[in-house]
Amino acid sequence: MRGVSSGWLAPVGVLVLSVGAAVGFAGPAETVVAAQEQGVLHGSVTIAWADAEREAVTLHAGVRDTSAEEPIENDGETRYRIASLTKLVTQLAVLRLVDAGEVDLDEPIGTYRPELRAGWADEVRVRDLLSMRAGLPRELHRSPERGVEFDRDGRAGAYLDRRLRRLDLESEPGEREHYSNVGYWLLGAMIEGVTGETYVDAVNALVCEPLGVEGLAFSAERLEGAHARGHQGDDVVGQFDIATRYSSGGLCATSGQFAAIASGMLRDGFLEDETRDLLFNGFGTERGEDELMIAGMVPGFMNLVLVDREHGVVVVSLNNRVARDPNAFMGAVREIFDETCQAE
Repeated sequence: MRGVSSGWLAPVGVLVLSVGAAVGFAGPAETVVAAQEQGVLHGSVTIAWADAEREAVTLHAGVRDTSAEEPIENDGETRYRIASLTKLVTQLAVLRLVDAGEVDLDEPIGTYRPELRAGWADEVRVRDLLSMRAGLPRELHRSPERGVEFDRDGRAGAYLDRRLRRLDLESEPGEREHYSNVGYWLLGAMIEGVTGETYVDAVNALVCEPLGVEGLAFSAERLEGAHARGHQGDDVVGQFDIATRYSSGGLCATSGQFAAIASGMLRDGFLEDETRDLLFNGFGTERGEDELMIAGMVPGFMNLVLVDREHGVVVVSLNNRVARDPNAFMGAVREIFDETCQAE
C-alpha cells in the first residue's frame, strides 16, 4: 500500500507515515488512493487529529500544471486556491478578537466600521454577518470573478465603505439565512479596522502564528512553494486574480496548512470553550452540531473540509481539477471522514 504512485509526500511540518504506523488509518488510506486512482480526487488529502501527539497524514495525486513541458506532481509544497474555505479562517480571526475582548458579536458592524455609513450599519450585528443572516446579497458584481478592490496599503475596507454605503438589504437582519460573500468581505474589513493591519497580516497573527502554521496569502507566488494551476478535465483554466475574493475566498494554502488550522482550533488554549461552540452552533442560531463542513470552489479548484469535534478528526481535500461528478467527490471525502471517525 505504501508504494502507491500518488506518493507519501508530507507538507511542511507533517511527518510521513506508513499506513501501518497510523493507528486506524489503513481503511481511510485505501479509500483515498482508490478515489485518486479513479480521478475523483486530484490533489492533496490530509487527515489530522485534535490530539497534538498524533501526526497528520497526507496523500497526493495528479500534477500542478498539465500544460507544463515537464509536469510536476502535486506534493506537500503545492498551494491551492482554497476558495470559501477562507471563510473558516475569517471566522477564527473574528472569534480570536472576541476572546481578546476587542469584538462583541452582538454589536452592530457600524461600531467597528464607522466609515461605512450605510443605513443598516447600526442594525446588522457581527453575529448576523458570521451566520449569513445579515440580509446582504451574495455578490456585488454579476461576475463572481470580481470582488473587492485594494488601496495602496493592501486594504479593502475603504472600498467596501464606499461601495456598500448605498446598498439595500435583501431581508431584515437576522430574519433568514442567505449565502453572502459580501458579508464575509465586510468581516474582513472589520478585522482590518480593529487590528490596524491588512486582512492577511491580521489572520496570520491571530490564527496562523498561534498554531505554528506558516503564513497564508492571497497569491501563492508571494510565498515559498508552488502554486497549483486549476483544471477542468485535462485543460488548464484561466486564472483570475483570486485576491479580489478577499476574506470570503481569496486565500491559498497547502492541505497540511489548512488541516493544521482546522485541527488546531479544537485544542485547548486557542479559543475559549464557549467561543469554539459558536463554530458548531451557527454562531448562536441553535443549529447545535458536533460536525462542521465547508466546501469551496473557484474555476479549476474543488475543496472540502470536514471537522468532527467529538472524535477530534479533520479531513481536508484540496483539488486542482474539478470533479466530473461533484457528488462523487463529496461522497468520497465523506467516506474518508466517516471511516476515520469510526476508527477512533
